[in-house]
Amino acid sequence: DEDFELPVYQPGILLCMLCIILWSLCVYKEFRQIWLQLEAVARIPKSRKTIFRDNCFVCMSWFRFCLLLITYIARVVIASSLLVGGILWLARTTSIEELMLNAVALNAVLDVDEFLFAGMTPIRIQHAIQNQKPMRVKYGRRRSQCESSMHFAALLALVLTCYFVLPGPLSEIMLAVKTEMCGGIQTFVVAYNSDTQITIGLATNPSRDSGELSVIESAVQTHKDLGNSRLLRLVCGETCGCVDPFSIAWFKVEGSGCSSACLELGQASLQNRSCEDSPVDDSWRAFWDLYPAAMSTFFGNDVDDTQVFQDINRTLTALKQIGCPALSQFPSDFLTGAVWCDGKPGLLRPLTSVCPQACGCENPSPQPSAYCPQSCSAGNRQPPP
Repeated sequence: DEDFELPVYQPGILLCMLCIILWSLCVYKEFRQIWLQLEAVARIPKSRKTIFRDNCFVCMSWFRFCLLLITYIARVVIASSLLVGGILWLARTTSIEELMLNAVALNAVLDVDEFLFAGMTPIRIQHAIQNQKPMRVKYGRRRSQCESSMHFAALLALVLTCYFVLPGPLSEIMLAVKTEMCGGIQTFVVAYNSDTQITIGLATNPSRDSGELSVIESAVQTHKDLGNSRLLRLVCGETCGCVDPFSIAWFKVEGSGCSSACLELGQASLQNRSCEDSPVDDSWRAFWDLYPAAMSTFFGNDVDDTQVFQDINRTLTALKQIGCPALSQFPSDFLTGAVWCDGKPGLLRPLTSVCPQACGCENPSPQPSAYCPQSCSAGNRQPPP
């Protein structure tokens, strides 16, 4: 129940409000600068012509004053629009990382006019402005305190309004969505397809038997042993048999989708296996039944139509019926020349794990196969000279 209640401490809302306060202070600084400039210009005497002497305005024409007034009004409108737009942008940002980047980006927006002035204004005009004598504005103690109080009150009102209008209701909406999606029935999955840009949701059938495969599971079982299912074996290595050294060996190699980590787990599982050949079972027969499809995928042509396939088919029949002992009579594949006990990169995992005796795991060897069970290691030791 605690997961579906608003916590007292909400770091996302707190950081959002801090960014809104920072942005508001930046815009308030602009407002204050506009007001002081307007007040200074208003104190200059007005006349029909502008008189500028000794880097100082003696008097200013009414036309120039009206142009400055229009400029200040435009600056106020632009700053107000940026204030509202920036607050809405920050309040609707749901990622904390993007929130910090947006706050920094907004702070740089107010400096665009300074960048334009420094890059586009002639140097002579810039020097003339820098050498101009400052204008005096009366600033008493009472005015300073009143102005600070007004700024604080305006900032406080703005922050409270933003909290109760934007982030507060947004957190309640997100909580309602979470409660609606995760607070009741949870027997469903939702995923977003980035290719089609469509969100898909599927509900689990409540009457489904635990032993019955779903549509996706059935599809995985159907395609896991096919040659063109590399991505499926890479993503679903355990389900596709990459970690099972006794699964169907076709394409259970790294070059056909099985990751090296899954293959290493399969080799490690052989430590407690006995050094005996597996009997003829459904898995053994299914391996040889998939021979035509595996070879057709490997060569890119249908091998069923070749002239030698009839002879190969008789060999496959013998291997299916006899089992592991037939590997001594037919040690390699006729089409690829691959030795069954050694496997072939990109096509076949070694059959050593299924037929350790037939593959000679008990015979002494300086480098025994990684698919030989550990119980055969006694026979792999070289006799002392």
